[in-house]
Parts: sequence; structure tokens; C-alpha cells
Amino acid sequence: YYALGNMQQALNDFNKTIKLNTKDADAYYGRGNTYYAMGNLQQALNDFNKAIELSQDNAMEYYGRACIYYALGNYQQAIKDYSKTIEICPEYIDAYHYRGTAYDAIGDQQQAIKDYDKAIELNPKAALPYYNRGHAYDAVGNHQQAIKDYNKAIELKPNFSEAYNNRGYVYYR
Repeated sequence: YYALGNMQQALNDFNKTIKLNTKDADAYYGRGNTYYAMGNLQQALNDFNKAIELSQDNAMEYYGRACIYYALGNYQQAIKDYSKTIEICPEYIDAYHYRGTAYDAIGDQQQAIKDYDKAIELNPKAALPYYNRGHAYDAVGNHQQAIKDYNKAIELKPNFSEAYNNRGYVYYR
């Protein structure tokens, strides 16, 4: 039901699973994702915490909780959970990318750039890490590299309006 976008039915099924088996980490993880999609961040956080308590070596659970912390503006905790995700699964591209956005949010553009570099190394066909790395380069005053990254993001995703916009601002300066 979650894949079909029927969040209430998905929630009903995850609740039933948890009622039948309170130790099912996957059900807490699924319900956490459902709550996240519904905008109920605190309940999602509670469920990711429970999933991690039950199954401490699942990268997806740490990643999910990191996304919640990021959405709540708790960037330091998001960085810790993205890092734990990477520790468990070193090839998890999105964990590098979004840890980079968390570093960027706290003003650590150099570390953000390193994470974007790794995300790009793992998947050079993804436009978003180039875009975000361009933003980080712009923030540290490396405008030429920012333009190169925005150009690459646009090459990979020609309708990427935000990349055109940000590149325009770099040119404007």
C-alpha cells in the first residue's frame, strides 16, 4: 500500500504487524517511513528509534532516522546517523550526498564537498550531488568550480531549473 501511495492503509497494516509482533524491526521501519511521508516527523522518529533498538545493524533504519533529524533541523544528529549508515554500508550513495547537505547546513562546506565528491564518485550520472557541490563551492568563493558543477548538473538533467538559477546568480556576482 505504501508503494501505491495509500498511506492510511499502509499505516493500518504496519500497526497490525506491530500488534502481532512487537519485535518486528521492519514493521517499525515501514511505519516510520509512512509517518515521514505523512509529515508526522515525531512519530516517524519514534518508530526509527524503535527499529534501531531492535536491529542495530540496518543501514536503512539509520538513514531514515538521519532524514528525520535533518528535516527537524538537528543537523549534528543527522550527520551522526548518516555516518553510521556509511559505516554499515560504505557504498550508500544517498548517505554521502545527504550527509553533505547536513554539513553544508551547518556551514562546513569543505566536509560537504568531500561527501559530494564521494557521492559523485559512486554515481557520476546523478545531477543532484553536482548541484549541491556547486552550491558549496559558491559558498566558499570558488565560483569557477561552482559554474562547472552547475553545468554538469544541467547536462545530466536539462530541465533542472534550480541549477540554471544558481548558475545565473554565480555569473551575476
